[in-house]
Amino acid sequence: AAARRLVLEQAQAARAAGDHPAALEHAQRAGRLGMSPSLRLFIAEEQLALGRVASALGSADACAREASRDQTASARDVILLRCRAIVTDTQRRVGGVVLRVPPAPPAGMTLRVGDSAVPEPLWGGVFPVDSGVVLVRAEAPGFAPMRREVTVRDGERVDVSIALEALGAAPRRG
Repeated sequence: AAARRLVLEQAQAARAAGDHPAALEHAQRAGRLGMSPSLRLFIAEEQLALGRVASALGSADACAREASRDQTASARDVILLRCRAIVTDTQRRVGGVVLRVPPAPPAGMTLRVGDSAVPEPLWGGVFPVDSGVVLVRAEAPGFAPMRREVTVRDGERVDVSIALEALGAAPRRG
């Protein structure tokens, strides 16, 4: 608890100094020691300050869900209100990538959107991303990796079909 408190103080001092990258780094480190809705709110605010809108949406959404469940948290209503406001604001400021995976994907396939690994339960759903050029990667043992850049605009959903070629297979014509 003392280590977490110290790291939180460092995050708050960095924020006060306008050093948002350091504030976010300290806050995330504190979160690894113990997360709370108020810390998720702090993280979402710092992500917004750095222009990481899609990440802020994820943090604020988690904050709102956790604050809704925690009836005993101090300042719960304020935290919940601020997290929901960030969710509402950021939803229209992000785009989404929908990964269209074949019905029987190769064993061990991994998908990445930008720097984020996409867990299998999210395949086929909308993965929020910041607007701009987004790199989608797919890999599986025994298959050539796939890389595709797509441009995503605010509020837009872009479908990306995932198709891996087996190593040693003749390339498809198309």
